[in-house]
Amino acid sequence: MVHPNDTRAGDTVILVGGCGGLSRRYGEVVAERGLALRHFETRVPSGARHALGRVAAVFVVVGMVSHALRDRVKDLALQARGWCTSARPRSLRSAPPSATSRLGAARRDAGLRCDSAGTVPVTAHTGPAATVTKAVVAHWVAAGASRDDPTRERVEVGRTRRAPCHPAPMVRRLLTGSWLAVVALLAALGSTAGLAACAGTGPPGADAGPADAASSDSASNGSSDTGARDATAEASSDGGLTAPTRLIATAGDATVSLRWNPTTAGTTYRVYRSTASGTLGAMIATSATEQHVDTTVANATTYWYTVTAVRDGAEGPASTQVPATPKAPLPPALTGLTAVAGDASVALAWTPMAGATYNVQRSLSATTPGTLVGASAVERYTDATAANGTTYWYTVSAVVGGSEGPVSAPPVSATPRAARLGKIIFYAGSHSGDFANDASLTGANGIARADSLCMKSSHVRPGTTFKALLVDGVHRDAVALVDWVLQPDTKYYQTNGLTLIAQTSASAVFDVEFSNLTNPISPGTSFAWTGIGSNQWAAGNHCNGWSTSATSVKGHMGVLGRVTAQAIGVTTTSQCGLSQGVFCVEQ
Repeated sequence: MVHPNDTRAGDTVILVGGCGGLSRRYGEVVAERGLALRHFETRVPSGARHALGRVAAVFVVVGMVSHALRDRVKDLALQARGWCTSARPRSLRSAPPSATSRLGAARRDAGLRCDSAGTVPVTAHTGPAATVTKAVVAHWVAAGASRDDPTRERVEVGRTRRAPCHPAPMVRRLLTGSWLAVVALLAALGSTAGLAACAGTGPPGADAGPADAASSDSASNGSSDTGARDATAEASSDGGLTAPTRLIATAGDATVSLRWNPTTAGTTYRVYRSTASGTLGAMIATSATEQHVDTTVANATTYWYTVTAVRDGAEGPASTQVPATPKAPLPPALTGLTAVAGDASVALAWTPMAGATYNVQRSLSATTPGTLVGASAVERYTDATAANGTTYWYTVSAVVGGSEGPVSAPPVSATPRAARLGKIIFYAGSHSGDFANDASLTGANGIARADSLCMKSSHVRPGTTFKALLVDGVHRDAVALVDWVLQPDTKYYQTNGLTLIAQTSASAVFDVEFSNLTNPISPGTSFAWTGIGSNQWAAGNHCNGWSTSATSVKGHMGVLGRVTAQAIGVTTTSQCGLSQGVFCVEQ
């Protein structure tokens, strides 16, 4: 850079980054010196280099430009990588001798030859060569310049990180002094305000001293307005802006509504979004008001939002980061739930719901809320953690778009049991023996109604049928095989399906006349109505066809826990009307 009275002064000043407001501020000062201003806000258009002519200075506001734009301008203005000067620039007269000698050594190492005008052709691109007047300095404070790069020599104006400062006095001072031809003003990440380099506090015409080398070592990761930024640090010329306060994010169905308190009048706002706490993320929108609705989110995903204020191209500090997780409306309760018990398992099924996944809950009581036992992407689930002999109660809920609906009602129950080795006989009680007149049972006679009593038991698995081990000599008879309940040559087991009672003979009865049962029909000491009055299973006393509870009438009954003929009756009777159980046989 030369004094404006010097006829060799460059004719163009380049401003990189910022917005339209900066063009006016810089333009006023540049025009005072008879120079032209070229402002590249977001990119350098093709062919720009041929229209630049001689470059007097380059100002880069890295906090507002991308790395790509910064590097493009660097290629345009700093390809010479050295210095040509016929006299030491006035700005270096107060610099230590070591700094001056390093500048000269760098120029010699670069093998540059200066022309009579003290300029260096820039010839990296084909076509007419732009020239840089007086000196060329690759002066980049940001990370990227290697330690052994001679272009990394730092000769700055004032001190870095001084903020805030208006650009006009700084530009006026730079253009008044005989400064190096190219000055890169890079914002270091972490500054809260101001440009990376500002003029001192002296009068506009005063020379500024050499830069503080330690402060200019800070690295900068410049970012574009639409790129990702680090939430922990970013320096920019904030012009005294403050961070927006009371940022509130309200999640909806695939939307997040944001609102915040206003800052300084005349500002606009930038909205940033990230999927990780502590990371600013990408700018997703700008707003002229203190609100924004983000409709580009997915349900069930947590997003983190931050807002900054912007005025005249300067961006202020970030607001406090707030999270939001959009969710779909609650789905309705599921219907059609069924439960089928197996061996240490329960198979569940229900009516499907479009777009839903499902949560399965299990409880040990019909009135106690269940706990999550599993999840399914389809309308069925098998609980393989159930224990045999335990009754469980199940409910299911639908999940749509991250929202879980209410559980199904009422809960359904199931009691898993071990696999059976054959057909079973279980004991059900108790009853007076007057089955025919019991209104809670169904059937045309006492025998049929006793069968309906068996079918009410929890031992009955879906798809199975049980009938009462009961005779009356008319509607059911073991000798004549009238509607008889036992099959010939068949093994029968106790309720667990594993303990053998006995195997029937070819006549379809247990041969208690000549041998005992292997195990009792049912353990215990109670009694069960049978109506069997002989070892040959002929009908005996049966409470008048199981149609009376008169105590003057008797009925034969078997004894639990016995393996002799007493297990089926034969010698044991009871007054009708007394409560006894009944044996139920799987068909």
